[in-house]
Order: sequence, then structure tokens, then C-alpha cells
Amino acid sequence: MICSMTGYGSGKSRAGNASIEIEVKSVNGRSRDIRCNFPRDFSSLENDVRDIVKKRLSRGQITVFLKYSQENTNAIPFNKKQVSKTVNKFKKLAESAGLSPEGNLDTLLLFLSNNNILKENFSADKLRTPVIKATSLALKSHVSSRAKEGATLVKDIRARVKIIDKKNIEIKKLAPKVVKAYQNKITKRIEQLKKQTGVEFDPVRIITEIGIFSERVDITEELTRLKAHTDTFVKTLKKGGVIGKRLDFILQEMFRETTTIGNKCNNAEISGHVVIMKEELEKMREQVQNLE
Repeated sequence: MICSMTGYGSGKSRAGNASIEIEVKSVNGRSRDIRCNFPRDFSSLENDVRDIVKKRLSRGQITVFLKYSQENTNAIPFNKKQVSKTVNKFKKLAESAGLSPEGNLDTLLLFLSNNNILKENFSADKLRTPVIKATSLALKSHVSSRAKEGATLVKDIRARVKIIDKKNIEIKKLAPKVVKAYQNKITKRIEQLKKQTGVEFDPVRIITEIGIFSERVDITEELTRLKAHTDTFVKTLKKGGVIGKRLDFILQEMFRETTTIGNKCNNAEISGHVVIMKEELEKMREQVQNLE
């Protein structure tokens, strides 16, 4: 499986009336950078979450968000003595300020709710298990989204590799014509000079000149190496896994060979094929840089 470095996933878990939601977002990056955006009370759990993420994701800029919420419910037990003590304290405060301490049940419930007395007190350690569970669920959907996008990228890349191989074959067919065209050009020029000056030219010198030109524009080795690189590229895709950096390195070699072919050729048709190959390679590089 080949994954993209861009993905999103979320997972939820509960503990009593507390709800935990974890979101995992990632974009492409040269290495693995994990950042946790947690409420201050949950900062002690960041290392646990990072360890889980490291086991599932190898590359990318990864951000993990934690959302915590808690519902109020009358079924939650609370310390009656603490409530009475707190209420009496505020009654005395009202009396000292010359205010009426009278109230009703609605006032009491509102007071308790606003002061979090109706909420269960959870420490980060007690919520470790639901946080880990939510993180695992979030990573599962996150990896799924990465794999889906990775498959789309690989399909596009494979199509572009085929275009490059096709252009390689076309250039190979055109290469001998470059030397032949130069030979005809030299022969024609010599015939013109012979008519103008009446001087005979050494045929050995002419053959030598053509041979030097032929060696200078020969792109056989570059075409062979380029085909070897595309074959290695395809094999690496078939292997799958974390291959983004390796594919990027192979692409650099393909760029190098293609550039050399363009520099050495002396033919407009070959130059046109080289331009198309470079365009495809550039698009491939953009796609590969987003693979894990």
C-alpha cells in the first residue's frame, strides 16, 4: 500500500458523561513532524498520543487535536455537605452585602452548574484510556484517507511513466537521422565548395568529421539509462510501502538523463519530445513529493 501524506481522520470515545474527540490532520513534509494541540489539562497525555501516531505514520506534518466536553446530568452524584457548605458561604456573603439570600431550586441548579459542581471531576490520567482509544480510531480513518489519495496519485504517476517510455522509443528511432542529416549537409556543402573552387577534399577527413559529430550527438547511453530508471521507478511502485524519498531520488536521475538528451540532440523533433518528457517529469515530481 502506498499512502499520500495528506489525510484526515477523527475518532470519539466516552468516559462517564465526558466525551473525547481526536482529530488527526496531515500535509506533506520532508520528515515526520507531530504536533499536539491539546487543552492544558491534557498536556500530560501528548507523549502517549505521539507514540501511537509514530507507529502508524512515517512522514508528514501531522497535527493532533483533542476536544473535551462534559454533559450536566442530575444523575451524577455530588457531595451534599460540600454543596451545603458552599451555599451557606454565599448566603452569608449576600447578607453581609445587604442582599436577600432567598432563592429557589432553579437558582440552586444554575449556581451548581455554573460552578461545575454538577460535573464529574476527571483527571488526565483517568482519561488516558479513552484518549488512546479515540486516537486509534482517528488514525484508522486517517490512514484510510491517506491510502485512498495515495492510490489516486499512483494511478496518475503510472500513466505519466508510460508517456516517458513512449517518448524514449520515439527518440531512439529519430537519433540515427541526426547523424544522417549532418552527413548530407556536409556532403552538400563540400559539393558546393568543389564547384566554386575546383578543390578536391580529402574523403578521410570528411569521414573523420562526421564520426566526431556522431560521437558528440550520440544519446544511446542516455536513452538506455533513462529506460533503466523508469523500470526501477515502476518496480519501486509495485513494491509499495514508504517509498516517497526513493522515488524522488529516481526522478532526479531521470531529469538528468532527459536534460542531457536535450542538450546533445541537434534535432527539432527530438527537442519537442524532450520538452514533453520534462513536463511529465515535473508533474510526477509534484505527485511524488506528496507520497509517504
